[in-house]
Amino acid sequence: MLATLTDEVCSRQGWLFEPKWDGERCLAFRRGRDLNLFSRNRIRLNARYPEVVEAIHQQQTTSFIADGEIVTFEGELTSFAKLQARMQVEHPSADLIRKVPVWFYFFDLLYLDRYDMREVPLRYRKEVLRNAFDFQGSLQFTEHRKTEGEDYYRRACQKRWEGIIAKNGHSVYVSKRTRDWLKFKCKQEQEFVIGGYTDPRGSRSGFGALLLGYYRGGEARVCRQGRDRVRPRPVTASGREARTAGDAGFFLCRGRAAATRRALGETEAHRSNRIHGVDGGRQAATPSIPRLAG
Repeated sequence: MLATLTDEVCSRQGWLFEPKWDGERCLAFRRGRDLNLFSRNRIRLNARYPEVVEAIHQQQTTSFIADGEIVTFEGELTSFAKLQARMQVEHPSADLIRKVPVWFYFFDLLYLDRYDMREVPLRYRKEVLRNAFDFQGSLQFTEHRKTEGEDYYRRACQKRWEGIIAKNGHSVYVSKRTRDWLKFKCKQEQEFVIGGYTDPRGSRSGFGALLLGYYRGGEARVCRQGRDRVRPRPVTASGREARTAGDAGFFLCRGRAAATRRALGETEAHRSNRIHGVDGGRQAATPSIPRLAG
């Protein structure tokens, strides 16, 4: 069951509000000792998350299908960027498990013993789910609230969560995207102008790091360099220049962003400081980016 993205945050009678986890969606299938964890793309995940497999095997409930999300934390926030260190590694070492521990947060129950739970309203499915497992260690229950969705969303964004999920408490479970589940993302992102770049090093091709700029207060456009040493490289955008200051690693983006984008393209940085912008199949080196308020 997949949620529909929307920005119309509202409280509705009979709806439940949950955190939007920033992790990997997972379905757990168990019958006796036979246990399988599958991603949304039907990739078997058992070998990647052995601590989750162990936690489920320790449960007394031995026949079920549950829906949830596998996450790791950076401080108090779930971090997809950090989780990537585990997502592609089968049979992780004890050191990697220690450095990037994961938790499986259940939020729905499709089958229990020989009973098909999908036609049961969500609010009752979650009650059964809470009571069917001993949630501790790597296995956790996704808590929810029943009122004041707007306030919950505001608080979530203030805490820099990924967002929230609103779910119709009367809804049945369907294997498709539906408006009975709505997701609201906290928009903590910033557009950047690409003003220049450094030369590639080692095995890189195209460029080494990007020089990025952004508008502050509508006027000041301060840009910072990436990890590599900046080589002064003027960039022309529709007759207006973006000049580098060399050793200082800063430059002023003279001219409107639209003109610069036409000449150089643009990139977007999210709160995790991941840079979405690829050249020749390579991700650009992550620059030091000031964290923006709001």
